[in-house]
Amino acid sequence: MDEKTQSPLTQHLKELRTRLIYCLVFLVLATFAALYVTDKYIFKWLMEPIESLPEVNIQVLGPVDKFGAYFKTSFITGLLFAIPFILYQVWLFLKPGLTKKEQAFLLMMVPSSAALFLIGSAFIYFIMLPASLKFLLGFDIGIEVELGITLERYTSFVLLLLFAGGAIFQIPLIAFFLAKIGIVSARMLMGYRKIALLISTILAALLTPTGDPINLMLLAVPIYVLYEVSILVASVAYPRKAVDDEG
Repeated sequence: MDEKTQSPLTQHLKELRTRLIYCLVFLVLATFAALYVTDKYIFKWLMEPIESLPEVNIQVLGPVDKFGAYFKTSFITGLLFAIPFILYQVWLFLKPGLTKKEQAFLLMMVPSSAALFLIGSAFIYFIMLPASLKFLLGFDIGIEVELGITLERYTSFVLLLLFAGGAIFQIPLIAFFLAKIGIVSARMLMGYRKIALLISTILAALLTPTGDPINLMLLAVPIYVLYEVSILVASVAYPRKAVDDEG
């Protein structure tokens, strides 16, 4: 390669390195900031669903378990705080190669994604989590056992479900993006309804750690409803010219 060919590539690599460093530094700072609020707010918020079951005791099994759960929760909280900044850095990196319309589109996607993530996490926290805990911890196996759960396992369980709910609620936004660039259409998505119903059930079974059909339906139905919403979104976003060509 000559110098003219290498120069743009070198500039892009330097720019990428700079953005990655910014993201890493902000993530570290956000994690340290979260360390000061985890014990006062985050832990109390995570514990509320299980506190409604007074017969359950939260336990630790080792000397470092408290610190491990505390730091992990703080890191994930810091990551949530850092995600908007990280997405902004991604946008800054991509911005020079985008048109004005594409720049505006990506800027619209960021707050939309954050809002859907919050809605999905709220659905898990207020609806799915209490029902799952009640079923799991109240499940009768024919013998009397003392109900106890470790702090690390409980926080991991809750945080995993919250992230899963937030991720699942991105389905309409993903459909909008794919339809906007012409990869999928509403007609195509309608043809996969039966498969979507099956996948919704499988996802719900994987994400719902119970064999209870009620808890399974509590998650499977919203996932499929999101797919139907995606069809409506795709019908709006799909390029009009492509629709005319399909017709």
